[in-house]
Amino acid sequence: MMNKVALIVVSTLVAAVSLSGMGLPSTVSAEALPVPPGNTSFINDDFNGITDAAVTSTSTVKSIAGYTANVTGPNGSVSITSSGKDGIPFPSDALLIRDEDGANGSGTVGSGSGSTTITKGLGTRVSDGILTVEQDMYFYGPNNDISRGRNVIKLTGGVNSQTNMSDTVIQVDLKGGKIAWVDTGGIYTNITPANLTNAVWYHLKAVVNLNTLHVDYYVTKGNDGTLVGELREQPFYNRTLGSRAGDFAAIQSFSASTGGTTAENIVLDNVQVYKLNAPPDAPVGLYGIGGDRQAALSWSAAPNAVTYDVLRGDSQEGPFTMVGQGFTKAASSSEPFRDAGLTNGVTYYYVVRAVNPYGTTDSAPYAVTPSGERPAPVPPQGISMTARESAVMITWNAVPDAATYTLKRSTAKEGPYTVVSAVIPNTTTSYYDTGLNADQSYYYTLSSTNIAGTGEESPPLEVHPSTPLDEPESLKATAKSGQVDIEWKGSEGAAVYKIKRSTVSGGPYTTIGTTVFTRYSDSTVADGTTYYYVVSAERASARSMNSSQARAVPYTAPDGAPSAPTGGVVEAAYGQVMLRWDVVSGATGYTVKRATAYNGPYTQVAETKRAAFTDSDVSNGTAYYYVILANNPFGEGPGSEPLIATPSRVIIVAQDGSGDYRTVQEAINAVPANQTERTVIYIRNGIYREKVIAPANKPNLSFIGESRKGVVITYDMNVTYHPGLQTATFELRGAGSTMENFTVQNSAFPNKDTNGVKGVGQALALFVSGDKMVFRNINLYGFQDTLYVERGRQYFHNLYIEGTVDYIYGNGIAYFDRSEMKHVGTFGGYTTAASHDQTAENGYVFYQAKKTRGTTSLKPYIQKYGQAGTYTGVWDDVWDLELQGVSKTNSTVYLGRPWRPYGNVKFVDTWMDAHFYSVGWHNWGKVENESTAVYGEFGSTGPGANAKARVPWSKQMTVEEANALTVQRVLGGTDGWDPTLTGVFAKPISVPGEHNDF
Repeated sequence: MMNKVALIVVSTLVAAVSLSGMGLPSTVSAEALPVPPGNTSFINDDFNGITDAAVTSTSTVKSIAGYTANVTGPNGSVSITSSGKDGIPFPSDALLIRDEDGANGSGTVGSGSGSTTITKGLGTRVSDGILTVEQDMYFYGPNNDISRGRNVIKLTGGVNSQTNMSDTVIQVDLKGGKIAWVDTGGIYTNITPANLTNAVWYHLKAVVNLNTLHVDYYVTKGNDGTLVGELREQPFYNRTLGSRAGDFAAIQSFSASTGGTTAENIVLDNVQVYKLNAPPDAPVGLYGIGGDRQAALSWSAAPNAVTYDVLRGDSQEGPFTMVGQGFTKAASSSEPFRDAGLTNGVTYYYVVRAVNPYGTTDSAPYAVTPSGERPAPVPPQGISMTARESAVMITWNAVPDAATYTLKRSTAKEGPYTVVSAVIPNTTTSYYDTGLNADQSYYYTLSSTNIAGTGEESPPLEVHPSTPLDEPESLKATAKSGQVDIEWKGSEGAAVYKIKRSTVSGGPYTTIGTTVFTRYSDSTVADGTTYYYVVSAERASARSMNSSQARAVPYTAPDGAPSAPTGGVVEAAYGQVMLRWDVVSGATGYTVKRATAYNGPYTQVAETKRAAFTDSDVSNGTAYYYVILANNPFGEGPGSEPLIATPSRVIIVAQDGSGDYRTVQEAINAVPANQTERTVIYIRNGIYREKVIAPANKPNLSFIGESRKGVVITYDMNVTYHPGLQTATFELRGAGSTMENFTVQNSAFPNKDTNGVKGVGQALALFVSGDKMVFRNINLYGFQDTLYVERGRQYFHNLYIEGTVDYIYGNGIAYFDRSEMKHVGTFGGYTTAASHDQTAENGYVFYQAKKTRGTTSLKPYIQKYGQAGTYTGVWDDVWDLELQGVSKTNSTVYLGRPWRPYGNVKFVDTWMDAHFYSVGWHNWGKVENESTAVYGEFGSTGPGANAKARVPWSKQMTVEEANALTVQRVLGGTDGWDPTLTGVFAKPISVPGEHNDF
């Protein structure tokens, strides 16, 4: 099962072991695996033959197998086990860290929030060299849930202190189903890009370099040694450790534990902690070039090396003489080691020596011949320049013998040119130049530099960054036989329009024509085929993104036949779908056709003389698509746009007892677990003071409010007074669930300490953890962390959300379509805190959004219901932005910061008020996030838009990049999900204030 040897093969960190030709074990070894040669072992436990009794919360003996156990919950224990989940046998005994208190993602398990911890000392303090931790791991939790946080490795000791032995040096957790390391700020960095599998063995290796204060992590599968994740050169738990001279860490103990509020189990086997007492690996990648009486060398970093020496000889066999000593990092092509005073025409041989406290290892020799005739490198070729708003992206082909590149810029072709960067390393073949003026021509040249000097500059290339044009609006497509006529509202400043078409909703689209007019006829179509059209505007130096999409199906209709019906309205109830549409001039009757897919095939279900029809031959839980065609004595005309509805069971929630239940939670509890048919929970107007949990085992729930502001679901849990618990007012976990037409709020107040009253901190309104969820016409009110999209794909249409700090955050792939985000804090903050995986192409996309600022909508609720001593405290007018005269132009808010390194956020065609910092984005205090976070904008407008001043590590997107961000392409995934085709869900047949004219 476990394959530790395979991991050692993967890692190059132990130089003294040669594993070539070794057989790889496929099961747990019956004996403890040997510590690799050249190492000193501190812990080496396989748990075989251990007869110690299990430790529980009531045990008097608190040790087992040499580990101290601390169990605080009644449903926790530490014991030796020979089998795992559901009694699956292990090949050998292992250590079970059990905790079934607290809650998991599918509901409450146990009765409390206990935790289980095991700890073992190393028997010494390790403060230098290389310390390696290896262990086999197997996870399982109730309902197959292993998503919750658990600490699988923690090394503790002292940090810059001879007396403090409890500082965390490294900590690795199972978080969100992935293995990740965590820092002092609670920020997780994933080691495994994908989720682990329940009840499967994995192997974790952490190589801790106490000299450089960095760690390399590796995770492999236990059955075959497949590498499932690695992360190198990560800082210690305290990221700032090493920033000051004399910083050090000393490791003294190993531990693992469950989380305080989770219901989880960890199984560990073959736990090893050992210290490298062997020389470093040999440096590789040694490369040198000769110049006039000198040589320049570079090489790759060698595992386990502390310093490097450079030696020179007259032959490949030596002897070699020291010419450089004690370098703390490998030399690069942009910062090479230079050896001067040489003789031109003579060949010299160099080796690089890796050094650590246990010895030295030399690289293979490399020959260099200095020459005064060495030519300077040629300029880069294949230069490409892409204009963006106030920025230019320059790319080029690598020059083989270049050490660095120099980029210059001018506003005139003849110059003068100024240096943009003279130290672009040879490993980089692109540069993003920011802070440019829109509608200004720029000229760029590139040159290459090496030890022989700087070569000629490339010919100047012109590029013209510009502000995007507004996209065309009100696109309409009218189908005829063999033709589709298109018209639209033009864009100011446009010279021409490009017409694009696709047979797939959301594109990608192909250009089929260009015109200077605001109309176009496409006669290259086939009758019966569905087409999707968009139009973009252009002029010489600027373009727009695509317009909204229009659909058309060419249709051959007899002369005199009526036109397609319009004004269609559809409603659903239990066991029926009701349709109505506008009367078509000249029509004597109508045909209703139905399908179970948007593009058909459609089958006739009715003929009617009225402009209405009720379909009672339907199955609850099935989505139906309807097309209506008008007819008269001349024949049948073209079909209408499809109408979509899903009939289903409807549960009514009403506080006055007139419904099925009085609370939302009671209605959820009444739905059977694991049913696949959709159920609607219809909520009548009222303020529902309850914490609502819709668990993962209840998918396909649709929550529909009687009115958007009339239905309010409110609660006031918060992190200050409920630490470690999920504070969300509404937790929605079931895949395929939807919400529409009501308000969810967390009224915990105030967010920050105010006039002596302690702030409540994080207090979520909505927690979302499920795939393919749709939210329409929803209000979310809160202060800190209002919306948590933990995972899955979510579509938000016409969302209104308020908050102050990180009020949209998490790992979900979320599309915000025409939504408003309002900052309600009197202080600064961050709109988003994304935490996406490295593999995510997109994270959050905001399309045609509004970003505003003002007083919280919770004010009247807090004024009415807030009380001293409660979590909904007494309203304080210091939080009224209008009363306090808080300026909307005070630039104290960021568009976002990366909660995890690969946070991914893009704003397309968004209006921004003036409360944003001009730089736009924040790196969360970690420079390394600037190279991993993906932040983009296209066509931002309003006083808070400032493409020229944005941080250079964000990007102004191109038209092509913005056009790719359609709902269908962002959220489609492998199953082609299109949330815009959700349609309507069932409502009670008789809804107060509404009329059903069927």
